[in-house]
Amino acid sequence: MTAYLSVHVPQLLIIEDDEFASMLLTQFFENEGFEVKAALNAQEARKLFQQQRFHLCFLDLDLPDEDGLVLLRQFMAETKTPFFVLTGRNNKGDELIALELGAIEYLIKPVAPQELLLRVQNLIKLMYQSSDLLHRNITIGGWTLIKEAQCITNTKGQPTNLTPGEFKVLSAMFNEPNKVLSRDFLLDTLNSAGNIAGSRSIDVIISRLRKKVEKDPAQPEVIKTVAGAGYMVKN
Repeated sequence: MTAYLSVHVPQLLIIEDDEFASMLLTQFFENEGFEVKAALNAQEARKLFQQQRFHLCFLDLDLPDEDGLVLLRQFMAETKTPFFVLTGRNNKGDELIALELGAIEYLIKPVAPQELLLRVQNLIKLMYQSSDLLHRNITIGGWTLIKEAQCITNTKGQPTNLTPGEFKVLSAMFNEPNKVLSRDFLLDTLNSAGNIAGSRSIDVIISRLRKKVEKDPAQPEVIKTVAGAGYMVKN
């Protein structure tokens, strides 16, 4: 899957303070074809959420630096990512709070990995494979990204072809307008289909894209550079 939430390689975040349990879940889901990131505390989880989007998140409520319900409340206000609370707290009050905040599931440890896999697969199929986000065209800065044709069109409907790499990178940015995407994030997007691209590839692709979408590539108005952070498209 590309990093902009295509469902071929689902993106999973595990927020779990038990390093061994986190490692086992990470290895299991990676072996099942998922791309997995893990956070051992709330601070690491926030950092990861700033860097990319996820199809789904497992959340332990007993974190060392913050109660998981507090973290869940924040994320539910800021993201549409579905959360599975996976915790040792067998407390009906906590379960009701988590579900009221928007958690999809409240699961008491231990839970068999195969059961988690089936739940996740069913949820992703339900929420993402039928989502029009994967198919709809997106217009930003006078340019429309035509996903089926893998090209962009100007305000007159005139198409400009994109290479596969350009399409991947531009799609990632068009799906996240006004959000800074790091070079590493975009590189992961570029490499998601098995390509092996070097770190300079992103800069080269951004330069080519600017020649296609900017009135003056030297003074970009659509694809902005954010010093020390990455790139973003202005909507």
